Amino acid sequence: RSLEDSLGASAKLSASETAFDGGKNAALVKKSNLATEAARENLRATQVSMIDDADSAFYSLLEAQASVDAKASDLEAATLRLKIAQAKTEAGTLSKSDYLQSESEAASSETALIKAKKTLASAKAKLASLTGLPASTALEQVDFAAYESLLAKLSFLDEASIDNLAASIAAMAKANDPGLAGYSLAKEQSKLAVAAAKAAYLPTLSAGVSQNFSFGASGFSASGSVSLSASLSLDLWNTKNSVDNALIAAKQAELEGSAQEQGLELDVNQAVYEWIASARAVSSSAKALEYAESNYENVLEKFKLSSATASDLSTAEALVSGDRTSLITARYAF
Repeated sequence: RSLEDSLGASAKLSASETAFDGGKNAALVKKSNLATEAARENLRATQVSMIDDADSAFYSLLEAQASVDAKASDLEAATLRLKIAQAKTEAGTLSKSDYLQSESEAASSETALIKAKKTLASAKAKLASLTGLPASTALEQVDFAAYESLLAKLSFLDEASIDNLAASIAAMAKANDPGLAGYSLAKEQSKLAVAAAKAAYLPTLSAGVSQNFSFGASGFSASGSVSLSASLSLDLWNTKNSVDNALIAAKQAELEGSAQEQGLELDVNQAVYEWIASARAVSSSAKALEYAESNYENVLEKFKLSSATASDLSTAEALVSGDRTSLITARYAF
């Protein structure tokens, strides 16, 4: 009988929960969510940068190909002049010095073509490394004629219209730029870090509940209790340092975000004005090249008839070459 009375079992269940922590945990959860969002924006920024690099490499390759074609045309013109000069020299109607000038400039044109081909090979290699496409891949050329109406509109914009256009594009850039979004998220994270640091000034309240169960010879019994406890850090010095550091970081994040926004706006404004300038340069360079080519044909005929000197023809060739290069640069800058 006494043995039966001594036999029994008991169990205890307890649970506790922080009832109030000054908002520290909530701030840390929000900060963690913002960090995830910031990581997504960083990924988007990387993607945009890669697209921009590939885009730049693509147009650089097309410009390099156009430059090769231009240098080949220069060499063709210089070779033609050299042939005419040689015939004139053999006929005794051209001085030796004029012939040597034509020979020298033909050699220079050949060297320029070789350099242009090397630049083209480098551009092909760069695009291949960025895209994984073979360097021999044929690229679709830009149909510049399709942009003539746009070029005309941009060329005739007045200063107020250009300012409005720049402001509109800047607004779109601010709304969609992943870098600026990253700075905005960093600013919000820093504010939450300040809130979490300041929470250390406040007490932490914890609530607990426990339930005891026992079973013995006398039968089943249960009892329970509820508790509420509070704790407060007395290390105010470290708490103050943490808050001060968080405030400094928040101020720095705000300044960096403002600087990024201002920098983006300046970059967009500069890009728009350069874009407009390129549009105007395309039109003026095309007209200049048209005149230069007409002038070259005229001088070439005069040179054949000995009514123009080798220097005159050289100057005409240089004018065509320079205007052709200016047109290529303006087109691909646009």
